[in-house]
Amino acid sequence: MGRKNSLTYHHCSSSLVDEPTVQSMEKIRYKAFPYLNTDEDVIPFRTQLERYQFANYATDSEGEVRGILLYAYHMREHEGRLFLWPHVGEAVVDPDYRGSAVLGRLSAPVFISARINHPFLPIYGMEGVFPGSYINLRNGGPVYAWGQEDTPEWEAGALDKFVEEAYEHPPISVVDRETHTARVCVSTGSTTPPKFRSEEHRRAFEDYERMAPDWQQGQVPVVMYEVTYSWVWGFALWYYMDKVKGWFGR
Repeated sequence: MGRKNSLTYHHCSSSLVDEPTVQSMEKIRYKAFPYLNTDEDVIPFRTQLERYQFANYATDSEGEVRGILLYAYHMREHEGRLFLWPHVGEAVVDPDYRGSAVLGRLSAPVFISARINHPFLPIYGMEGVFPGSYINLRNGGPVYAWGQEDTPEWEAGALDKFVEEAYEHPPISVVDRETHTARVCVSTGSTTPPKFRSEEHRRAFEDYERMAPDWQQGQVPVVMYEVTYSWVWGFALWYYMDKVKGWFGR
């Protein structure tokens, strides 16, 4: 069985994460963000853990954490329209496990559960993204970036209204309203340009670099996208097919 199939995925309330797991999470966080340390960290990981409702994480065969996703569900309103926002507070992958879709497997249950539990409520994601995530999101449907001329009025207003809340806690350090970007922690390996599987992906990357020319320094665009049934269906199909392949060792 390959390395990426050897991970076990856990989904639970943040309050139920036990002490050995928290300590393992901290190790991976400081490995992924090498310029942070336990003395200088602006917001310790334990504080982050307390601020979000849920923790998804992946462990290897030795029980060591290799990926973390902290998130909460928020009900928000903009211009009379109520919507659900799955707010991702922190996403970390062990640098040794990059390229094995760990974050995709951690993220899928967040959005699948939201769509199942709220079948008639609009659901929107809002987050700052690196190129690979931006390209993947565009595969699923329209992605609207904060401050761009082609962003529809309602999405533009919602982004402007909630962008500070999206990044109110470090390791996000600052929201720049002049460039319409967020400066985020740059983890080990996250500044590698993506590989293109199609001309459409290449064009998406060109659009991305136009919005955020300094993305390799952690200055990334903040985007908004609707979690539609077709979007979730595509994500769920990939997620469950991936699990089936894992059972059979690919």
